[in-house]
Amino acid sequence: MASICFIGAGAMGGATIRGLLRENVYSTDEIVACDSSQVVRDSIGKDLGIGTNASNTKGVSGSQIVLLTVKPQHLENVMAEIYPSLTEETLVISFVAGATLATLTAHLHTERIVRAIPNTPAQLGQGITLWTAASGVDHAGSTKTREILAALGVEMYTPDERHIDMATAVSGSGPAYALAVLEAWTDAGVLLGLPRPMSEKLALETIRGTMDMVDVSDLHPALLRAQVTSPGGTTAAALQVLEEDGLRAAFGRAIAAAYSRSIELGEK
Repeated sequence: MASICFIGAGAMGGATIRGLLRENVYSTDEIVACDSSQVVRDSIGKDLGIGTNASNTKGVSGSQIVLLTVKPQHLENVMAEIYPSLTEETLVISFVAGATLATLTAHLHTERIVRAIPNTPAQLGQGITLWTAASGVDHAGSTKTREILAALGVEMYTPDERHIDMATAVSGSGPAYALAVLEAWTDAGVLLGLPRPMSEKLALETIRGTMDMVDVSDLHPALLRAQVTSPGGTTAAALQVLEEDGLRAAFGRAIAAAYSRSIELGEK
């Protein structure tokens, strides 16, 4: 009998399982992954040595924790399928974008629900997850939730569920923004004449090092930026173009669009 059951064993489900095994939160015989795809089941079962099941109800039955990592359009059918197998003690953690606590508790007929939004660097143990919980999650449930999410990187709790949709836009979708910036940065270097591998490495290490510098510094990013911006210099010229072309405004619109879409998914 598994201690934790994953409904959906795709990218995020697989990343979470790897994190739990890496941090020794669970052993292979305590995890079962349920997925409709035999290819996915065979792959993750072979790679990680965990149990798999094509049946969600069989996987959930007897599990202390159920982690939902399915796509939003599949959630309603999954909830209808598994809720009869949940017990009063089962803790359900949902990674499903847009799915509110109200929706989850209504369809799963339990208040022991955690809603969380991780991101893909979780597969390296370097992600960040914001989470909140329904009223039925007690201290023990919160402690176990923190332990599971900490295996993915940084975990943060919020008592305000509205922050989850905001985090979906800022951090959940965030890796795509960072990769788009890296791609554009690399292309700009190639346009100047740098070989692509060299340009990408220069951009990547600059981003990585700068973010580490922000992390360990007590200074606001604007002050750190000012330290490398000499009056009339190359950096000032580049930053002027970014301001004129609306970099800040574009980020604002993009993240607002992602937030709106998260709300729309919840309403559906």
